Amino acid sequence: MFRDPGRQAFDALVETCAPTEEQKEEAKNANDVVPSWDPETFVPGLLALASHDPELTFDDAQEIYDMWGRGDVEALFNTALQACLEQASIPFTKRDTDEIVASVRNLITQQNEESPTASS
Repeated sequence: MFRDPGRQAFDALVETCAPTEEQKEEAKNANDVVPSWDPETFVPGLLALASHDPELTFDDAQEIYDMWGRGDVEALFNTALQACLEQASIPFTKRDTDEIVASVRNLITQQNEESPTASS
């Protein structure tokens, strides 16, 4: 599971993992978009930064990047990136906030009624 580490942490990672001059030059020569980051460092960095359950160290994430298949790594990376870039649903009115609070309370009540307790 991934979570948004926050804009400052994400931006710091992007800055730390800037593309190499060689990567920029290769993109320009291929008439391609210049990358925003070096995938060799940014992908494992983001996996570690955004991981939540389980939490990954950079070494764990680097091992995943090095050893797993391209499709699996891309799926993990895209999920982590989406967690960082996806717009949150923020209630802007009191009515919206009240509806969300009531919905959460109902879910908690339902879960409490369905789960056995020590006294059961």
